[in-house]
Amino acid sequence: MHDLWRKILGASAARFYSRAISLTTLAITARFLGPAGRGTIAAVTTWTTLF
Repeated sequence: MHDLWRKILGASAARFYSRAISLTTLAITARFLGPAGRGTIAAVTTWTTLF
């Protein structure tokens, strides 16, 4: 049972870390591109989601 909780906690921590890094990257990219770069962000996000 202890091993199960360790696996669950490890998976949850990995998901949290991944989302935190993604959010940070998105914020930096949005700041760099500014309002005119929204289409670029949408295109890159869509492309990476598909593949």
